[in-house]
Amino acid sequence: MYSNTPFDTTKGSYNILLLPFEPLEKCQFKKTNIEKTIITRLQEMNDRDNLNLFIKFDTIDCIHSYSEADSIGKKLNANLVIWGDLYEHCSSDDEASLKYINISSKYLRKEMKGESEIEKFSSLSEIKNGKLQKNIDLIIYWVAAFSAFSKKDYSTALILFNTIENKGDVTFVSTLSIANCYYNLNVFDKAKEYFKKGIELDPNEPVTYAFYAYLLEEKSNDFKGAKKQYELSLKLNPNSISVICKYAMLLGYKLNDIKDAEMQFERALEIEPNSFEAHYKYANFIDEKLKDIDRARLQYVKALKINPNSDKAHFKYAVLLEQEFYDSKDAEEHYKKALEINPNLAEAHFFYATMFIYKYHDLETASNHYKKALEINPNFTEVHSVYAKFLYENFKDVEGAKEHYEEAINSDSNYALAHYYYAFLLKDALKDMKKAREEYHKAIQIDPLLKNKKSDNYFKIN
Repeated sequence: MYSNTPFDTTKGSYNILLLPFEPLEKCQFKKTNIEKTIITRLQEMNDRDNLNLFIKFDTIDCIHSYSEADSIGKKLNANLVIWGDLYEHCSSDDEASLKYINISSKYLRKEMKGESEIEKFSSLSEIKNGKLQKNIDLIIYWVAAFSAFSKKDYSTALILFNTIENKGDVTFVSTLSIANCYYNLNVFDKAKEYFKKGIELDPNEPVTYAFYAYLLEEKSNDFKGAKKQYELSLKLNPNSISVICKYAMLLGYKLNDIKDAEMQFERALEIEPNSFEAHYKYANFIDEKLKDIDRARLQYVKALKINPNSDKAHFKYAVLLEQEFYDSKDAEEHYKKALEINPNLAEAHFFYATMFIYKYHDLETASNHYKKALEINPNFTEVHSVYAKFLYENFKDVEGAKEHYEEAINSDSNYALAHYYYAFLLKDALKDMKKAREEYHKAIQIDPLLKNKKSDNYFKIN
């Protein structure tokens, strides 16, 4: 493409400007169209790997410095400018040196500017096969990989990061990126492998230990291993509020070390008194583990003062106000605020529905909130189970109740309450005593606390 018009920046492409190679030794005529060969190669890369490149060749006079290339590139909205020197000989192999300046992607590890050594080539097929262009290829693949990752297209990002690795550019950043791609694709064994490799490449980078700890905690249930990795991360960066909070949550919820967990939250707030994350997670911990509702309330108030636009903080505070302080008026305000900020917060719709039942006796609005919660999260087990009970008790909708109990059990077969209440529906409404007893048996096997003499007699269990 031959044009001196600027690139269109609205298309989201990676814009490459190729400028003429300067002939430093001439035969009687120019016999080597190196620019066309480079364009062809870049187009083939683009087509093969879907790199979203837009390539333009500008037939201006040859340039002589990086500052000239930078100026022209910025004027034409280019991301990358390529040019070079061409040494043509009449009777022997030709030689060339490719130069580049990376204008826009300043976050890349690759050099901002550079050039290849002067290399001989006997034919343009060597140029087409990538001679001179290693760093150019890496810049392009890095940009494409980061772009895919930022869009949460982890499958594409993984392919591109693997391409970078296969080209010999094995770095801490590429290794950690591959680990995170595998993690988000639920390939946890490979994620673990690459987190370990990242630690080997840079044992002084605290973030890798923290990522690895989270994987061990959440996906491997290796709580002691996770504790060790969090501690290694905090040894390198003792003031990371995010890691301190994750460490505290592990201690309190998974290892039942309540005292040390509380100390970690207090330490986080000493380091950063205005940390929303620390106040919010500490509030959850105090409410759920310490059962100190007054202290929990204070932490929620502080968290919302720092970040009044947190949908989850408004939601959790609303639940505390409604269930522990019986303050339905203020609770409703925070439910409304949570849903105003995030209309797709399924949990808020679920709890708000309950308020409409017991405070307003507004069954239609409650039903709408249950439906909205399930529209947002079709696998929300608890909502299916509660909504099934709601439909039968209030509308005698047997088929609707049956459908939602079965949906609850399909989404989580170990949710005991779904089996338990489904057993009553089967006996009372569907007159299927055999299946009712089966469901009751499943319920009490999962949660023995549901077993009681009255229910045993009801289902004729000896």
